Amino acid sequence: MTGHENSPLAELYFAWNQLNTVCWQGALPPCALVMSNRMRRALGTAAAGTPPVISLNIPVLAQGDDFLFLGVLAHEMVHTWQYAQGRGGGHGADFRREMLRIGIDERSLRIRGNSPFHYCMEQRLLFRRSALPALRLIAKGPFSRKADMNFFYQFHQQLFGR
Repeated sequence: MTGHENSPLAELYFAWNQLNTVCWQGALPPCALVMSNRMRRALGTAAAGTPPVISLNIPVLAQGDDFLFLGVLAHEMVHTWQYAQGRGGGHGADFRREMLRIGIDERSLRIRGNSPFHYCMEQRLLFRRSALPALRLIAKGPFSRKADMNFFYQFHQQLFGR
């Protein structure tokens, strides 16, 4: 390792990898996580591409808890799942079905017990793992999409050799 594992961004990628492994059996393509302080209404966005990009509203997420962060990340990962399936994004029937399949009922904001998402939350509690300290550190800035993309490429290369 070259020190990337100590970056606060590494904790966010750990959470992404955990959700990808448990909820999608590792089938989602690697996504770049971009930190933003410019979003006004959204907590996150997902964009198709190579790589797909998930942008996160760090100032708001840093005020929340690990559950909020993981919920937003999972929501955006469902959009990347849609893109990987060749579907457009959006919050239609396929989006709602996939959210329910991983264990999140968006309408009632409930987590289904004995679901992949619930398992991730339980594991994070068991091992006292939280993205909140990393989010709060990142929220102090500076924000740089270029630096976030560089981190993604270096970290991805380091982990997967591609």
